[in-house]
Amino acid sequence: MAWVRDIVKVLGKAGRQADRLTGVFIDFTAPKASAIAPGRAAERHQLSRSLIDSVPG
Repeated sequence: MAWVRDIVKVLGKAGRQADRLTGVFIDFTAPKASAIAPGRAAERHQLSRSLIDSVPG
């Protein structure tokens, strides 16, 4: 999965239908992933702990 932001500008002559678009995609996957990773690590740890605790003996 990738997190991107798009910025688009519609270009054309005044009073006419748009004839082209220009823009850019900004990939912010790494910062987003690092922002949500701590919560995921806690979830994984809790799941692992539950599995270990449920094993008899």
